[in-house]
Amino acid sequence: MKTCPNCKASVIDTAKFCNKCRFNIKKYEEEQASSPEYCTECGAEIQPDSAFCTECGADVVKNDQESVGNTSSSFNLDSLSGLSGLANEQMYEQNGFVVENGVLTGYNGKKRTITIYGSIEEIYDGAFENNQIITCVEIEEGIKSIGRKAFASCSSLVEINIPASCRIIYDNTFKNTALRTLILTEYKESVVLACLSETSKTNISKMKISDAVTKKDGRVCVNIELIEKTIAKAVKEEEERKAEEKRREEMRREAERKKREEEAVYNKFNPGTIHKMGVYNHGMQIEDIEWRVLERDGNRALLISNHIIDRQKFNESSENTSWEKCSLRKWLNNDFYNTAFSSSEKSRILTTSLKNVPNPRHGTSSGNDTNDKIFLLSIDEVKKYFPSDAYTRCQVTLFAKNKGAYCDGAYFGNWWLRTSGQFAQNATYIFDIGGVSAMGYDVTGTIFGVRPAMWISLA
Repeated sequence: MKTCPNCKASVIDTAKFCNKCRFNIKKYEEEQASSPEYCTECGAEIQPDSAFCTECGADVVKNDQESVGNTSSSFNLDSLSGLSGLANEQMYEQNGFVVENGVLTGYNGKKRTITIYGSIEEIYDGAFENNQIITCVEIEEGIKSIGRKAFASCSSLVEINIPASCRIIYDNTFKNTALRTLILTEYKESVVLACLSETSKTNISKMKISDAVTKKDGRVCVNIELIEKTIAKAVKEEEERKAEEKRREEMRREAERKKREEEAVYNKFNPGTIHKMGVYNHGMQIEDIEWRVLERDGNRALLISNHIIDRQKFNESSENTSWEKCSLRKWLNNDFYNTAFSSSEKSRILTTSLKNVPNPRHGTSSGNDTNDKIFLLSIDEVKKYFPSDAYTRCQVTLFAKNKGAYCDGAYFGNWWLRTSGQFAQNATYIFDIGGVSAMGYDVTGTIFGVRPAMWISLA
């Protein structure tokens, strides 16, 4: 029989492991046998089986197995601090830990919850890196440092207990873990920061860490999960706010760009020039409406359609009427206005106060003055803006022709004016050959076309 160097239990001579504490006796004996002995007086190496030191003559003191262990009779991981360095390392190894000279360098065990005892002073760089098994780690007092990436990418790690003795923890020690709870013997903000993701560390000012800290049984519990979620939410809200600000700024810049483009275009609105604004059905498809500038007055311009764009009655019933009460006025300021123009275009169309003067030849009343966005020209305005009858000639669109507007072989047609004709049930118009018909035609005439006019803002 021989004695276990760890727990002093008696074991058979051929035993490789202790039947009480599972200590690796064979490995210990091999290492002891291969280790040289030294004189306790002068330090010289002792030759095997020597009784005296060959250097100083002192008695040789043998290292027998009885002097190795001084621990309790039954061994478990809780008693590691009482083992010799060699026995300590052996027992760590049996439980999946790799320990070299008091430094924990790796773990290949299968336990999900592990305890690292204070007999180990340092956890080396990358000791547990990429471990997918461990979920909880308790580190006892005595551990002084945790190396770089020691627990990095431990995807299952959710809880760790760090003692006050641990003074060195690197920023990337817990990088890419699922850490939710940090338990501290002594609260240190630097330790908390080391357990957070890079995003949370960068944005830690977005929350009070104290809101995630509680004390229980003399320990400090830090809810890492709460910190991560709170900061992640704050970061997301900040990103969304910045994205919205960016979107609004881009919209503002785009609006300014369009405004500059429009202003550049509108600055060219001089009498006689042709410009496009709004859309209308010109036959088989929707097309832009062309407008001719009749007058430029500072930041305002008077436009008239460059073609007869539609065929409409002046009024739906044959009766004494005027521009104020006719159905064509309603059509222009409602149906046509809302169909032809976009919101931004509508914002440029001005409301114009119209003077509806009597027929200059027959004296027939043209009704009360009106306020309109879209209107027809009067006889007086035609004379003002068209230098001769030839300039009043206007061609109809295919759409207007198909709706029944009269036109000659060259597509020149008749178009209404808002001045009343010789009789109250007549409205004046322009001949297809040019020139004003002061006598006019019955307001229900079905062959006459429409040339809308309007004042727009150029600012």
